[in-house]
Amino acid sequence: MRSKWLLLFFLFICALFSASPLVARAVYGVIFFFLLFSLVGRRSFDRLKIERRLAVRKAFPGQPVEITIVAETASPLPLGWIRVAASRQPNLVLLGPHEGAGLVFGRSRLRMVYRVAGMRRGYYPLGGINVSGGDPMGWTSFERFVPDDGEGLTVYPRVWPLSGLPWLAAMPFGRRRYWLRAYEDPSWVGGIRDYTAGDSLRRIHWLATARLGRLQVKELVPTVASEVWIFLDLADEDYPVHRMTALSEVGIEAAASLLVHFHQQGTAVGLISNGRVPNLGGEIIFVPADPGDEVAESILTMLAGIQPVEGGVRFSSLPTLYGERTSRGSALFLLTPFWSEELTGIALTLGKRGREVFPLLLGRVKDGLPALAAGLPLMAVRRHPATGGVGSRRV
Repeated sequence: MRSKWLLLFFLFICALFSASPLVARAVYGVIFFFLLFSLVGRRSFDRLKIERRLAVRKAFPGQPVEITIVAETASPLPLGWIRVAASRQPNLVLLGPHEGAGLVFGRSRLRMVYRVAGMRRGYYPLGGINVSGGDPMGWTSFERFVPDDGEGLTVYPRVWPLSGLPWLAAMPFGRRRYWLRAYEDPSWVGGIRDYTAGDSLRRIHWLATARLGRLQVKELVPTVASEVWIFLDLADEDYPVHRMTALSEVGIEAAASLLVHFHQQGTAVGLISNGRVPNLGGEIIFVPADPGDEVAESILTMLAGIQPVEGGVRFSSLPTLYGERTSRGSALFLLTPFWSEELTGIALTLGKRGREVFPLLLGRVKDGLPALAAGLPLMAVRRHPATGGVGSRRV
């Protein structure tokens, strides 16, 4: 730009001492239009508004996300050409071109669409935007960097089809029969019978009594409402040092896979973990079980940013503190890389009190562990070496 001003100054000096009026007028015209384009272009470029919009703000790994950048000038004066380029981010893969250019006149806009995909869970900023422009003749040019506005993309953990879990197909969810009569559902009448001493008057079926001429009582079907609770162990002391990152990712992906599987069935799912989520206080993460989409999205968002914690709450205290808060008949999935005799005792106690406990061991199974978890449906969860997916098998 400085060299152009020197050239104009040289042309101006030449026009002053030129003997030809035609040459002088041509030089003065060039200088006039250069100054006009510089002034108009600068004012229009300064009033250029840059806006970025995401089609979705949360996605699964590998899912393409469409991002639109709109450059709009509010000035009635023409700008000329502009070029918009999105910055490359190390944690996001650009799917195709990420820049666009075009002519922008007064009160007009340029729209550029590009796509990105996140390959690992986490929250990733989109980075800044490089904007450049100039007049149609190419005499003047302007550049500007629009910093990141704080808007980013949340990438959920990878979700895998659940395999090797034969009890999933056999587990009934929703309202179902239960063996303890203490949990009879008054809204589910299974039949009627004659009144016997000790029956509650609330259970008398008055229509049947009037029809048969003798007292009849309702036979209620024992039921419970099933929920799924995911207990995720992210205390670093329970993980082998050399495999903590790999095994914790397996546990997080397994938790996300369980969540998506049961949520699609309409089952209420809750999360309890001793991990750490950025910008979320407390030593224990507790999300009450709920079948709603908002709760499932909230849990997936937490799993996108959750990390192992050093010196956190012991995992064995989680089912002890929260196991009794779950409803009778709930399924409790305990995801941990370390199984102990204490956890076996807790699981068996919860089982006697009407909960179904399913230990999911992350990684390899050590010798003697099946005997330690005797009486429990212990499953080993590992990453498949060929596909990279999470699979499991009965121990």
